[in-house]
Amino acid sequence: MFVFLMLPVLTCGFLVLSRSLPHFYKLHRLEGQYLYIKCALHGVYCLAIATFLTLSMSNIIPDKICYLSLDLHNLIETFIKSVVNDSDMANELSWFIIITITMYIVRARSRSFTLT
Repeated sequence: MFVFLMLPVLTCGFLVLSRSLPHFYKLHRLEGQYLYIKCALHGVYCLAIATFLTLSMSNIIPDKICYLSLDLHNLIETFIKSVVNDSDMANELSWFIIITITMYIVRARSRSFTLT
């Protein structure tokens, strides 16, 4: 399951590097494994922020408001269970999907991500 999270971490980190002006000017200097590690570092920062936001929002937002279900985890999990019969795998995949979507939202909101 960890492999499923590596690709979003790396792409999110690269998008942060290519969209932030201080990093964009220095991006052409990076090559090889240093670029890979720099992308992974920024992706892990986005992952940490996204995980914190996802876990805090799952505890704050109620499951239903006026008969409207807001439980996104349950919705994704039931969809995955219809495809895959393993409930543990469906639970893990639904959390990975939610955290990945939150990572890209964090990346979109962090235009001035100025980490060195």
